[in-house]
Amino acid sequence: MPRKTLILTIVIILVSAGAAGLLWYLVFGPLTAPAQPTGTTLPTELQGKIKQLSPTPTLWASISSSQNKIFWYDESGQLWSSGLDGSGAKATTQAPVQNFIKSAWSKDGSKNVMTLGTSQKDIRFVSLFSESAISTFLPNNTKTAAFSPDGKRIIYQVIDDSKNQNTLFGSDPDGKKAATVAVLRLRDVVVGWPQASLISFVSKPSGLVGGSLWILNLKTLVFDKLIDNLNGLEVLWSPDGTKMLFSNTDQNAQNPRLSVMDLNGNAKDLGVSTAVGKCAWASNNRDVYCAAGHWPENAVLPDDYYKNAFSIVDDIGKINVDSGKKDIIISSVVDAVNLVVSQNQDFLIFITKNTGRLYRLGLK
Repeated sequence: MPRKTLILTIVIILVSAGAAGLLWYLVFGPLTAPAQPTGTTLPTELQGKIKQLSPTPTLWASISSSQNKIFWYDESGQLWSSGLDGSGAKATTQAPVQNFIKSAWSKDGSKNVMTLGTSQKDIRFVSLFSESAISTFLPNNTKTAAFSPDGKRIIYQVIDDSKNQNTLFGSDPDGKKAATVAVLRLRDVVVGWPQASLISFVSKPSGLVGGSLWILNLKTLVFDKLIDNLNGLEVLWSPDGTKMLFSNTDQNAQNPRLSVMDLNGNAKDLGVSTAVGKCAWASNNRDVYCAAGHWPENAVLPDDYYKNAFSIVDDIGKINVDSGKKDIIISSVVDAVNLVVSQNQDFLIFITKNTGRLYRLGLK
């Protein structure tokens, strides 16, 4: 082959490969997001306001008002505790749990139902916080669980297709005195217990499908659908169970919006683009604290965010859901999840999504 022909052939191959590579990147390439803070250095004006509690990545955290402690699980499944001011952090004597995924806490933060992942299925069990904690496994094929408002009972859904079973059970927190509450048709839902006589079921969130919220009245055993066919739907009940935060996306799984709704279906857009998973109610049932940042273009929300496909830089602020008033507490510092507000609103805790560290943020 002549030398000029050979060179021309190579150039054509390289140009074609480059064009193909560009096309692949545009179609399949990674999502982009703003540059992330390292989590190791805070702005000077925040160093007295934010305290790092966990030296290692944290999986889940809560505030126990009944025990005046902050509890958290580290990446090894070890339970830690500290004082409310963040002092005296130490590992508890509770044996580490394996394959920890997430946790649902009682309202006072004194006990929780954990989800543990295995190679075959998820198993949930109850852990009672004490130095000699007793853990009780719930039945196999338990899919979702929640505490009653007073923390004295739990509900959990068991789906066993081999037995044609889809049942909602109620029991003591240790799994004893179990009884059937209702036979269900709903699947792939997250259960909640906002009021003593009300059970809620919300579709697992995905921006690719419409989600719904159902309410079960325990006195009449009648189901009502409160929200229907909202993409990316997530719900967070107020402490008294009279209203809820909910977030949803548009039909393209983008532009998440935060709203508040009462039990009569009266809803109000709060004018914030964030997901419920980045918010927490205060005990006064009026104030919510949320982390919100700029979402990357072309992301499927909230799916990609919860799959850790990207991270964002958040402001953390306070919203009065009655008046709509918003106050920024800190700006452009962290990507915050797992927010929990103390009983007196003097501090909140959160986990940084990009580092997994647990922080305490003073509010007063």
